[in-house]
Amino acid sequence: MGKMRRRRSHSQPDGFWRQEYGGMPLWGLVGVAALVIALGGWVAVNYQPPPSLATSAPRPYPTFDFGREADQLPAVAAIGDSFTGGSGMDSGEGARWPALLREEFTITTYHEGGTGYARTRETPDGSSNFTTRVDALPVDTRNLVFFGSVNDSGAGYLAVRAAARTAFQAAQDRAPGVRILVIGPASPAWPVTPDMYEARDGVRDAAVEMGLPFVDPIDSGWFSGHPEFIGEDGTHPNDLGHAFLSDRISAAFAEHFPHP
Repeated sequence: MGKMRRRRSHSQPDGFWRQEYGGMPLWGLVGVAALVIALGGWVAVNYQPPPSLATSAPRPYPTFDFGREADQLPAVAAIGDSFTGGSGMDSGEGARWPALLREEFTITTYHEGGTGYARTRETPDGSSNFTTRVDALPVDTRNLVFFGSVNDSGAGYLAVRAAARTAFQAAQDRAPGVRILVIGPASPAWPVTPDMYEARDGVRDAAVEMGLPFVDPIDSGWFSGHPEFIGEDGTHPNDLGHAFLSDRISAAFAEHFPHP
């Protein structure tokens, strides 16, 4: 008996393509892959970004303004009395007008209670008045305010005027180029007494003669009608009074000591 020849089957290729993977025949997987590749190629060639994305500059990171550092604030030297340095009628240094302006100005005070231009007080360091305190100013002082003084009430017009001129001249000699602002006495009592008017007039006239700007708290009525701003002693500002002073003095500083 001869050998039987095995007949080649032509159905094997069809069986290969019908193999299933995850429930899908191989030919289906190949077709999906081809479709994805073709679609991706079309998108890469034909996609155009929207004009707003194609032409706009990158957005910057957000910025935050936390206020300027102390060394960026205008520095002001302040010569005054207890209306500047404080008294027992307020709650402490942080409640006084120089501290209340710390977000706007860097203020260094040269104060002594009971003193003025003409009124001198003896201290362990020697005689003290507005003129003697000029000696403590740095020679590169650029902004200087004289504030007061109610203590010059009763010293007489001529004495106050002469002493104020001396103080202003001493400041200009001490710190050439310094900008000086003069704020007169802020009377805590209303109606204002004749002696207080004389003190105000003496300071005002000295400032005018020296060509210096003068702010007049009396004519502006700073404490008029506001007894609640004055402490129990009837003379010194309390916390409300210092807050009031800070508003008025801030406006004067902003005009005469502008920010760089």
